[in-house]
Amino acid sequence: MAIERQSSISADHPVVAEFWEVYDYLQGLDAGGPVVNHSKKDNVIAINLNEFVERAAEHRQKLADVSELRDRLKESRCRKFLESNKAVDSAVRAYQATRNNNTITKSPTVKCWMFQA
Repeated sequence: MAIERQSSISADHPVVAEFWEVYDYLQGLDAGGPVVNHSKKDNVIAINLNEFVERAAEHRQKLADVSELRDRLKESRCRKFLESNKAVDSAVRAYQATRNNNTITKSPTVKCWMFQA
């Protein structure tokens, strides 16, 4: 009973767990490159929340609204929250630019929420 209680205490909030399930789904898509993780480092996950919500909606994935995600993601345990609003040289944008022959006009730098991979 104590083990079960401890695991429920140390588990992520349902909103956070749902977010990471959608993240795994989107990253698992066979897109040929990164979909929502802007980080170029293997040990860091960098997510722009607004783009993440857009990609999730495109693939009909259910998520909490952005304001609730901003409140709850700071408590993430399975992938520890590091910082928010950090400028990142985007792997997603770099991949999109090479795929579209550098015709993407979006900035290669993106403000992201950072988590441990």
